Amino acid sequence: MLSSKDSFPFCSRSFCFRYGSGLLLAVLSVPMLAGDTTSTSASTVPPAIDPTSAHTLVTKYCVLCHSDKLHTAGITLQSLDTNVSDSNAATWEKVLRKFSTGQMPPPGLPRPKPEVQAAFTKWLTDTLDASAVAHPNPGHPTIHRLNRAEYSNAIRDLLALDINAGAKLPADDTGYGFDNIGDVLSMSPVLIERYISVARLVSREAVGDTAIKPEINDFSPAKDFGSRSTRVSDDLPFDSMGGLSVSYHFPVNAEYVIKIKLPPVTQGFDAPSQTPRYLEERIPVKAGLHRVGATFLGENLVPESLGTGKNRVALEPNAISTAKLDL
Repeated sequence: MLSSKDSFPFCSRSFCFRYGSGLLLAVLSVPMLAGDTTSTSASTVPPAIDPTSAHTLVTKYCVLCHSDKLHTAGITLQSLDTNVSDSNAATWEKVLRKFSTGQMPPPGLPRPKPEVQAAFTKWLTDTLDASAVAHPNPGHPTIHRLNRAEYSNAIRDLLALDINAGAKLPADDTGYGFDNIGDVLSMSPVLIERYISVARLVSREAVGDTAIKPEINDFSPAKDFGSRSTRVSDDLPFDSMGGLSVSYHFPVNAEYVIKIKLPPVTQGFDAPSQTPRYLEERIPVKAGLHRVGATFLGENLVPESLGTGKNRVALEPNAISTAKLDL
């Protein structure tokens, strides 16, 4: 027990006793707190990992089994460079997967401390992520052959032949409702033979042959009586009615004869039909795909007038048949 003489003479016994005891306890507790803080901070700070220390750790705990001589599980870490790159990233991914899950080193062999294992795992994860960002590797796509639609479009774009060459090929395989997946589109001997056959046809059409014999191709309009008084195609003029519009591949540069057959004109139900009329045009055309159209000028247009009084002139629609060739 402390006395007032030993502590503070000007204070009472009770006050000096409590204060002295408190002062004594405070002085004794400071070294204990300091020691606890030092030990706690030392245990929570993870060790620093760099390529050199990582090589030391791998050599100490992994090379015992995964050496160039033993080559356990087909993996050697003895000469593995700790500078992660595209050439060794796959091996380091295997190391990270086994090391982070505690599968390696195997039970019974020396293991690093938990804080060292956590620090190495974090360093390796960050290093692999940084390498993947700096050198992205999307992988190798499957060799993708053209399906029928893509083949037809390629022939059209490269050779200006819109002959739908893909229609002469077998139907494509489908997967998930799509016929353009590289993993699904297969190549069989029968398909290769068909491709070669279609290629012969395409090459003949693309090169042309001036020695071919003339041929006649007939095109007839649709048998829809309602379309005879309206515009039947977007390729024909706005003020047209009836007729037809077709795409035709001209094989060579030559002069072609385009003949249009017009319906006979009748005078009534009892009058005999007249002989059909023909319009013929000889037009030089370059080889390639062109659109040919034949139509009539509309007859249901409202007459327009110019001027007033005696100078008034009525403009009636013309019913003369016309032919259109998009060259």
